Parts: sequence; structure tokens; C-alpha cells
Amino acid sequence: MTSMTLNIVGAWAFPSSSGATTYETTLDEVATLSCNCPGFIYKKVGQARGCKHTRQVAPFIESVLLGKLTVQEVSERLGIAGNTHTVPTVSAQPKAPTKPVASSSSKAVKKGRLIDFEE
Repeated sequence: MTSMTLNIVGAWAFPSSSGATTYETTLDEVATLSCNCPGFIYKKVGQARGCKHTRQVAPFIESVLLGKLTVQEVSERLGIAGNTHTVPTVSAQPKAPTKPVASSSSKAVKKGRLIDFEE
């Protein structure tokens, strides 16, 4: 597998429902949204990857990439914090799973959600 570096063009910080932590939703230069919340990481079986945070940002992707809206303007509309400068560049190469997975399967199901380990 080849590794490709993608630049992050924007990031938004969403407080968790409990208020105990903050989740970060990022937008990269090829219009891909990602989030570090459990809802995004552990996608439900049979559903596309996404979460409530990425769904809130999704309507603004085109405007941000075309320069019609800034990350800060989107943040103000959503009532959250936004960032364009301190987010590091990330590698598109998938990370190895942190828990052992049976060698015959590249998928694991936990609490009704699918974790798909790409090889």
C-alpha cells in the first residue's frame, strides 16, 4: 500500500454530550471529513462512516474548499470552535489495530458497530 499525505484545511472542536471531552472533526484537501469520536470510529454495520459531528460540518464542505466560507465562519454558524492553523498534516495510511484481530478476519464487531481494518 502506498502512503499519501493529505493536508488538513480545517478542524472543528465539538464538546461531547457529557462535556467531559472534546471531539475534533477535520476536513482534508480532498473533501474528506473525519472525526475522533466513537460514533465515527466504530461505524454501525451496514452504514456509511460518519457521525453527528461530520453531518453538521458536511453542508459547508464545498463552500470552505472554494473559499466562499472560512473555517471560522462555519464555526460561528455552528456555535463551536474552529481551527485552520494548528492542525498537523496527517498520513492517509491506515494505522495498525491496537487490539489483536483474528488473522482470518479483517473486521471486528463490538457493541453492534463494525471496525474494518484495511490491509
